[in-house]
Amino acid sequence: MALVISPRAAQIARSLNQSCTVEPFDPTQGVDGYDPDDGTELYGEARTAACRVAPKFVRQFNPNGDTIGAWGTVLIFAADDPIEDRDRITLIDLPDKGPITATITYAFDHMGRVTHKEVLI
Repeated sequence: MALVISPRAAQIARSLNQSCTVEPFDPTQGVDGYDPDDGTELYGEARTAACRVAPKFVRQFNPNGDTIGAWGTVLIFAADDPIEDRDRITLIDLPDKGPITATITYAFDHMGRVTHKEVLI
């Protein structure tokens, strides 16, 4: 099932004024995308992707069920960006953070159409 992209997605895409390097996970390499010798993930050719790096407050719970908060960082990508789960991201402005393995979350408008993609780090 294909996702329907929101008309607001173009507005959001125009606000993506930062960039990062994305290396796509490549399941065609090695054994299902893993090096047969050491088991590390294998990636395809790197590309530069438009994004926005922003702080995000994330609700978390302690073992007693009490709400606690923590600050995190969210990377926002255009709704039609080809980034997928397990791709590797390196922040150009913060290369010392090292590569990040992506887990994609889709954001939707009130009609259920995709507005953008997020990676929480």
